[in-house]
Amino acid sequence: MKLTVPAAARRAGRSPETIRRWIWSGRLPSDKVGNQHLVDVDALDALAGGVPAAGGAPRVKVEGEWGEWLRRVDALGKELRGRRLPPAAELVRESRKGR
Repeated sequence: MKLTVPAAARRAGRSPETIRRWIWSGRLPSDKVGNQHLVDVDALDALAGGVPAAGGAPRVKVEGEWGEWLRRVDALGKELRGRRLPPAAELVRESRKGR
């Protein structure tokens, strides 16, 4: 099976730029179709060390203050997923009202 660079990056738990570097350096063979590189799944898994756990890299349990902070960030990310946020400039203007 062949994957595009973004799909290969998700599968390997790496950035698309890393996958492109592997292709450009010759470490990862690919077929170019139009302007897209297609990567073979077996070659990707061999180079990346297999498929990571579902959802990306394996999770590490962090305790204490940092662990609590990470859990809160994760919960906020889940809450905001799929929402469209206002532009940053608008948020700054709103925060400065009443000064």
